[in-house]
Amino acid sequence: GTNSMHSAPHHMAKVRLVLHQLAREWSSEGEQERKDCFGPILEQLNIHCEKRSRVLCPGAGLGRLPVEIVGNGYACQGNEFSYHMLLAGDLALNQLNTKEEDVIHPWLDNTCNVKNVHDLYRRVNIPDTTAREIMKNNQNPELSMCAGEFIESYAPEPESWDCVVTCFFIDTAPNVFQYIETIKTILKPGGIWINHGPLLWHWCSPEFASTPSTKKQDSRYHESIELSYDELKCAITSYGFEYLHEEWRRCNYSSNNKSMLSSMYDTILFTCRKPAR
Repeated sequence: GTNSMHSAPHHMAKVRLVLHQLAREWSSEGEQERKDCFGPILEQLNIHCEKRSRVLCPGAGLGRLPVEIVGNGYACQGNEFSYHMLLAGDLALNQLNTKEEDVIHPWLDNTCNVKNVHDLYRRVNIPDTTAREIMKNNQNPELSMCAGEFIESYAPEPESWDCVVTCFFIDTAPNVFQYIETIKTILKPGGIWINHGPLLWHWCSPEFASTPSTKKQDSRYHESIELSYDELKCAITSYGFEYLHEEWRRCNYSSNNKSMLSSMYDTILFTCRKPAR
């Protein structure tokens, strides 16, 4: 048929997302965002975790944060569920071996709020630096990626991680209590959980959920639990976690820094400890 060459809109949305993510994680344009977003996490890691600790990073996207964690002297495993992210992450981690060897045009998809027509078509070079370069100071760099859904992949491995780092991740849960429970399960006694991000609950979409096609498609829209931060904190402490650090920060996410529009998140950075026994 005539539509055989057209991609479904939800596939196109994912491709756009991946291009924006490449700019955020692996280009010099994303440097400030990475500083604001990853910087505070690495700081907390250095304060609360010994070097060579085993760190798990679910929702790892294209792998930049796990690479930075290994570059800081830790062993890290990234976990990612999205097939599109896994493919682009493989490109970033395993195929791009020279600085700025590839070119993307990540901002073509949005023709609104453009200051200058050249901004729309501009080239963005990737990577700003290679994974190998970031990790070179770690004598024995241990980096791995695991494909799969977070709870299914890790709940069967109790007490196996020194630290869990969640960055713009916990709000991807239809039921955040299951995430908290899983994090508590997989951390070793006295283990550390560092979180940084907003609470943009991904499955909160009543209008979308009520259309007949999506009703059949995904029950998670109807199961979504959207907590405020004070409720979330209550839930976390009820699982026995002890707060060691808590601070409000500000972050952009995959934003086009030449656009007339920019969304800023007030993000919560916290560090908690699982009870020793």
